[in-house]
Amino acid sequence: MTSKRTHPDHLLAPRPRAIQQLRNWIQQGRLAPGDALPAERALSDELGIARGTLRSALDELTAEGLLHEAGGRRRRVAERKHHLLAGTVALVSPCSAPAEQTPMGQDLFIQLAVARTLESAGLHVLTVSPPRFADGVWQQLVQEHAAGVLAGYEEMADPHVRAALESCSAAGLPVAAYDECGSACGFDTVSSDQAAGGADLTRWMLDHGRRRLLCFQRFPSRRAWMEGRWSGHRRAMAEAGLPPGPLVITPEITQPADSAEGFSAVARLLAGFLMESARGPRPIDGILASTDEHAYQVAGACRLLGLIPGSDVLIAGYDHMTHRCSEARHEPAGLAVTVDKDTPTIAARMADMLLERRSAQRLIAPRQVVVPHRVVAVLPLTP
Repeated sequence: MTSKRTHPDHLLAPRPRAIQQLRNWIQQGRLAPGDALPAERALSDELGIARGTLRSALDELTAEGLLHEAGGRRRRVAERKHHLLAGTVALVSPCSAPAEQTPMGQDLFIQLAVARTLESAGLHVLTVSPPRFADGVWQQLVQEHAAGVLAGYEEMADPHVRAALESCSAAGLPVAAYDECGSACGFDTVSSDQAAGGADLTRWMLDHGRRRLLCFQRFPSRRAWMEGRWSGHRRAMAEAGLPPGPLVITPEITQPADSAEGFSAVARLLAGFLMESARGPRPIDGILASTDEHAYQVAGACRLLGLIPGSDVLIAGYDHMTHRCSEARHEPAGLAVTVDKDTPTIAARMADMLLERRSAQRLIAPRQVVVPHRVVAVLPLTP
């Protein structure tokens, strides 16, 4: 044991910080079964905490069975117990078995890719539904010394799941999550910069001569990632000295659009929301849609209103799923540009961070990694 402090003071409150560090030392073998802990004064100095706080942390680890009292105030590391979940990573997801052919643009692909990487590293991945995880499974994962926890952005939006993830991390369990919003957390996150994506799509439109833009959200509820994207749009328009485009939000539309009949029905519905902007005194010449599939649907609506996609109006999507969108069969010229979030790299970074934290010999401050996106032109533009 050295006297060097390895705990950045900003990581955690003193007591959970001490618990996490001692648990890491035990799990990694720095404190082996049967070893006596250093004297309280030396240990509190090394951990950078008060002796009363140290005793409280030691009491919790003793209650967990990681330590036992050895007379006086000295404690020893307990003999290792077999933990059923020791080599298991919990994947918090409502989908118990992601399809093997899940498109790369979908966020579910990230979960599947991370699971494959961790399984190739010798770990087992167990899917846990968000309600069960938040309702107490997280405590079992901590008690059984699981290998870690993974979560996606939909799960991050649930405050109960997020609180459980924070508790897991505070207890020393490695946590890695995909966070579309890039918010500060007490655990490792990987995100795509939605604001930068919205700004880059807007600049692409401006570079191609479009000035009367409209932001189209085919979701009835406001979502944080959409807010970020539109904030980027507003910033890019302000840089160009132009007013931001209006934001059109539709009610919930449950009609499938994969068949010709379904696509036509959705296009007619969307045309009603676009009519005023398309036929006004200054008709729109560019639309930023939420996703690639929505972009094709919007293109069908524009055609019904007399605007030719790819010529009169350029339409931007998101997620780079053009090759997987069934809507493209019905409006092949509908999508001009999209954003590739590079989901394979997002998945790789999540897996790397969990494995790094699992094997780290010291505490690591929670990390926020932003994976760069790229703007992808889809079709040559019609003169």
